[in-house]
Amino acid sequence: RLTQATRETVTLAVRVGVSHVLCVHQIESPRPARTAFRIGQRLPLHAGAGERVLLAFAPPEVVETVLIGELERYTANTPDVDELRRRLVSTRNVGITTSRSEYVPGALAVAIPVAVAGDVVCSLTVSGPADRCDAGWQARVKPMLVNAGRALEYLLREAPSERAADERSTRGPTG
Repeated sequence: RLTQATRETVTLAVRVGVSHVLCVHQIESPRPARTAFRIGQRLPLHAGAGERVLLAFAPPEVVETVLIGELERYTANTPDVDELRRRLVSTRNVGITTSRSEYVPGALAVAIPVAVAGDVVCSLTVSGPADRCDAGWQARVKPMLVNAGRALEYLLREAPSERAADERSTRGPTG
């Protein structure tokens, strides 16, 4: 639904280890010009909106490991350590972040964390070509993204208890 509403690519990613993000699900924009990753693609933890969300809410030791290392520059907009520190604070405070051409030249992305039981389990990102994703687009997309994130958090929170209830009902009263 988020891809249909925004007409842009929606990506779900998880942090793997201390330096990468893994694209685990994606619905690509129906438009010919679009941004997209491959399912299973490993991405750097320090460049891009969805990636930064996962770094911002990672355990402190992961954040410090990334910040003390040499950050690879993918574009002229890939943040250096000082800029990344500032953006991480902002991301934690606001709960949403935007990137422009940090990893993919010409791409703009808006991302939020998705949490279950207080732990961020993934990022949800909407991305597209920066020339199409202007300030007006961003203003329209942010509330849609937040609502989709809340719906996903609800589904993730409820899914295990629903499965357990389904399993109990199929086993009958004696289990």
